[in-house]
Amino acid sequence: MEFEGDEAIQRIFQGEKDTIFFFSDNATHQFQKTFVEIAESEKKVTEKVLIFSNSKITSGLGQRLADFVGAKA
Repeated sequence: MEFEGDEAIQRIFQGEKDTIFFFSDNATHQFQKTFVEIAESEKKVTEKVLIFSNSKITSGLGQRLADFVGAKA
């Protein structure tokens, strides 16, 4: 799930599920593909308890999220 917009904020911060974030401003980052593959391959196991979310780190809501969790670019 892309961390942008009200839906993502509500799902993640209203306690629906724990979340693993991948922070990068580069949509084609070499580990982005791996992150998505893991999320998809583990979906049957994790879909009820875990959200995989990718987020920008230096702009928009992603920057605010990065500041909130202490992630640095």
